[in-house]
Amino acid sequence: NNESSIIEIGQYAFANCLNLSNFEIPLNLEFIDDYAFQYCENLVTVKPLINEKSNLKRIGNNAFLNCKSLIEIQIPSSLKIIGKNAFFECEKLELVNFLEFEKIESNHITSPEKSVIDDFAFSNCLNLTKIKIPSKFTKIGRYAFNRCSKLSWIEFSENSELEFIGNSAFKSTKIEKLEIPSKVNFLEDGCFSGTLKTISIELSPKNKDI
Repeated sequence: NNESSIIEIGQYAFANCLNLSNFEIPLNLEFIDDYAFQYCENLVTVKPLINEKSNLKRIGNNAFLNCKSLIEIQIPSSLKIIGKNAFFECEKLELVNFLEFEKIESNHITSPEKSVIDDFAFSNCLNLTKIKIPSKFTKIGRYAFNRCSKLSWIEFSENSELEFIGNSAFKSTKIEKLEIPSKVNFLEDGCFSGTLKTISIELSPKNKDI
């Protein structure tokens, strides 16, 4: 419903709903709480009704944990936080599309609240092959893409605000080449350990802190 007044989906609200196959994010929804859709084993797609008008700010910890049929996620540009284990073990996940909208994206960059992909957010997404990280994200947490064993391509948007890549963030992926954005000042231990291909890391010419 485009005019839904719901601003929050609470913890465990739709957990274990085995007949749920698609979820369209209502325009006024701001928070998807922890465990809200965990173990919805037949959920296939998650997307906003209208990206430009979406108000979603946070996807909570374990929100879509073990949604084993999930193939596609469209993440609205209003989003700031992807919580710990948010899409952990979504084994069939192939497409994570961070939608962009210039006006909203600009608001995020100037917002005092940091935008984060938290620990284990996409860990064990075995069919994920590529991803583009929008400029607003400042942190990629520990093990965020760990064991995404088909992930071979990752791109950071121009003018990336990324500052931190956590321990084992891209462990056991197939990434072959990566340019580290200019504002990154901390690479934790093992952030690219166990990569399944020989990896070439390039620092941005503007990077003075690594």
